[in-house]
Amino acid sequence: MKKVYSAEERYEALKLANEIGNKAAAERLGIKLDTLYTWISKAKTGKVGYCDNPGNIPITDPNRLKQLEKELR
Repeated sequence: MKKVYSAEERYEALKLANEIGNKAAAERLGIKLDTLYTWISKAKTGKVGYCDNPGNIPITDPNRLKQLEKELR
């Protein structure tokens, strides 16, 4: 049976990955590395409602950053 993770669990996993690295975070949390990479990708693209606090996830896509700056203005 497939485990369903809450937005809070995904956010905490992303935060841990930022602190200790993707592979180490996946191993510590007992999740597949591919799953973590999927979460990272979705957080970076700003998928609405995907994690509780997407503002703390680094934005590396320059187009997304420009879009967010435009929205703030």
